Amino acid sequence: MSLESWKAFFEIGGVALLAATFVFGAGAFFVNSRINVIASKELADFKLKFEGEQQKTAQAQKEAAEAKALAGGLERDVAKAKEGVAEANERTANAQIELQREEQKTSAAIFNEEQAEHDLWSVSISNQSSTKKNELATRQLGDMVFERERHFDGAAFVSVLKDKPKAHVEILYKREDAEAWELASQIVHFLGEGDRQLKGAGWEVSGPIALPIESADGPPAEVMFGAGSGLGVISQYQLHPGNTDTPLDALVTALEASLSRLSRAGFMTTTIPDMPPNLIRIVVGQMH
Repeated sequence: MSLESWKAFFEIGGVALLAATFVFGAGAFFVNSRINVIASKELADFKLKFEGEQQKTAQAQKEAAEAKALAGGLERDVAKAKEGVAEANERTANAQIELQREEQKTSAAIFNEEQAEHDLWSVSISNQSSTKKNELATRQLGDMVFERERHFDGAAFVSVLKDKPKAHVEILYKREDAEAWELASQIVHFLGEGDRQLKGAGWEVSGPIALPIESADGPPAEVMFGAGSGLGVISQYQLHPGNTDTPLDALVTALEASLSRLSRAGFMTTTIPDMPPNLIRIVVGQMH
């Protein structure tokens, strides 16, 4: 092969290589451009997605902060509510204490009033004429000697209560007082079923129940329960003297008819509005 042929070969090869270089360079540029476009788009999408996640995160943090603030407010409300309940309980306890004190004062006042009436009655007796005073003193002494315990006339008691309206009766007696227990037992017997010789009034009755133990510095237990100093009837109803159309009126009339004057010493009725309805309580205290 001549030199001219080699020259032509290498020139043609150089042109071919130049053309190939151009083609491959253009291809590389085109491919790189496409890759850059796709990468830019993916980067933009990633930025949008990242920003969206940031917004969601910020919203979640905001909601968490609001929830925390709401929980804190609820805790404060609960704490305030507990404080209010504690204050209300304290006020209720103080009110109960005051009520107990007022009840004790009322019982003591009733006892003092009854004692004053007894003293007034004694003064009245002492102011009578000498002869009348001696006769009365002799009669009272005879009664006191005869009546070492309160006598209960069951027949008279049942007779008054015949065909009268009835109620539930609870009967209490002075603890460790045999005479008070005996009278309370007789009232329970004839107010309830009675016996073969004398049928009772047929009322619903419970007892006799012993009164609580007395405190050393307080009034007698029967006074605390409204019995005065001897015998008492307690209910939420008002007494109508001379009337027997209600259970309370009939029961009081029957007790007065079945006990002698000395046996009724200290007898009183007390109205307590908080007593349960249709319940009457008889308290048998110490005999005077």
